[in-house]
Amino acid sequence: MATQTSSNDAPVVQITNDQITTTSTDLAKCFHKRHDNLLRKIESLECSAEFHALNFEEMIIDVEVGKGATRQDRAYRITRDGFVFLAMGFTGTKAAQFKEAYINAFNQMEKQLNEQKQLPATTDNLALA
Repeated sequence: MATQTSSNDAPVVQITNDQITTTSTDLAKCFHKRHDNLLRKIESLECSAEFHALNFEEMIIDVEVGKGATRQDRAYRITRDGFVFLAMGFTGTKAAQFKEAYINAFNQMEKQLNEQKQLPATTDNLALA
């Protein structure tokens, strides 16, 4: 199960399989970019094929097209490293604000994940001992 969090202007970040991620759709919304343009940007990044494979997982999402209809579209699940690599290429004051807020959101989620891993044994576990 994924846990989600978001800061004011930051996109949603999730913990999926013990990894902090976001999606290309969330990034497009937050940076006020068209998702198709963001997909092209991701696909044209000048990083190694290995880095791309590890940090940009292609997925299929359902997109509402109106009147209850949906279509399937491509998107990416993006790791923190992938986000940093991608977003550091964005410019302008708004982009700078988003970068800072987004980094803070990742750090908050990472802190929560680390705290969950350090929780002491529950009373249920103690009763079995």
